[in-house]
Amino acid sequence: MKISVVFVDNGEPTVEMSLQSIKSQNVDEIIVAHGPNTNVDVVKRYADKMFGPFSSIGYARYTGVMNARNRIVALTDSDTIYGVNYFTYALEDFERYDVDIVKAGNVMSIQMIIDPIGLIENLVMRIGGAYEFGWVIKRDIVENLDVRDVEKLKNPRTDFGHIPKIIMRRTFIDYRMTCYTRIPTYFWREYAYPTIGSAIPITAVTSIITATLLKRFIP
Repeated sequence: MKISVVFVDNGEPTVEMSLQSIKSQNVDEIIVAHGPNTNVDVVKRYADKMFGPFSSIGYARYTGVMNARNRIVALTDSDTIYGVNYFTYALEDFERYDVDIVKAGNVMSIQMIIDPIGLIENLVMRIGGAYEFGWVIKRDIVENLDVRDVEKLKNPRTDFGHIPKIIMRRTFIDYRMTCYTRIPTYFWREYAYPTIGSAIPITAVTSIITATLLKRFIP
């Protein structure tokens, strides 16, 4: 069993480090789906195939997967460094389990310990597995998408994780698979900040109620 890698970039400063972490492993081909800001001179040194430029990350991934020559395809991003044996572990999982998606279970901040926010992100990733940058999939789950889903992927903010026909497939999270990435900005905007914002007034109200009850019932 061999693995193809679909690599998406739009000008990340870690692009070459990311490609080096992939190229050094047991992968059969690297397909680069690049954006308008990609340093093409750098990525073409590592790519077996190149497509782009794309304005949508989801459609870039889709195009890469549809042009992969292998049945197993790793989805990777240029802001992520992939740990030793990452792709070997994924292939072992597909041979061992009847699943359609394998997700990396150990996702760390590139800045690691000096970045406390990265530690929080890592805890979240360990519960649900990585976002699309840490998925390895069977190619046919993308080949079987209908026209409406493909059109959705052309939206600049739509990725595979927004397509129910993909995320509902059988999934295995492998905690041996480690990758190092930056914190997705939308994670904080859409989840963390609203949660923190809601927690502050709730905590304040709870404290006031508690203090009032204590004064009333405790002499």
